[in-house]
Amino acid sequence: MFRAQSRHKVVRVYLFDVIILVNSNSRVNTLSSAPRNQRLLVVGRDALLRKLRAEVLKTQGYSVFPATDYADALTRCKPGAYDAVLVSGEPDEQEALDFCAEVRSINPDQIVIVITRPNVYIPGDSCPDEVVENGRPTALIASVEAALA
Repeated sequence: MFRAQSRHKVVRVYLFDVIILVNSNSRVNTLSSAPRNQRLLVVGRDALLRKLRAEVLKTQGYSVFPATDYADALTRCKPGAYDAVLVSGEPDEQEALDFCAEVRSINPDQIVIVITRPNVYIPGDSCPDEVVENGRPTALIASVEAALA
C-alpha cells in the first residue's frame, strides 16, 4: 500500500509492490525498520516486479538477493544460505511449484513462499510454506513474517 501525503490530505495508492511515502516537499522516502538479519532470495522473471518486491522487503529490514530465473536460484539455494525463498508463480504456477520441489530436494527445511496471480488454486499438499497473491505489499510482508515466525 502506498500513502502519498500532501499538506491537505493523505491518499493511498496501490502501485505494483512498492511502499513509498511522499511528503509535502515531493521528496520520496521509503518506510523502514531496523535490520532483521534475515536473508531472502527473490526469484522472478519479470525484472520490474522482482525489483519492486525486493525494495518492499528491504524497507522492512530484510537482506534481499534477487535471482532472474529458476536455474540461477537453484545454484544459490545451498542449505543455510537463505532464511526464505520467494518465487513468483507468474505466469506459470506449476513451474513455480516444480521449482519449489527442487529447492526442497536440495534443502528440505528451506522456507518457500510462492507469489501467485489472484484467484489461483494451489493444492494444500504442495510444497510452499506460504502462498500470497500478488498486488499488495502488506500481504507480501505479512506472508514473509508468518513464514519466518
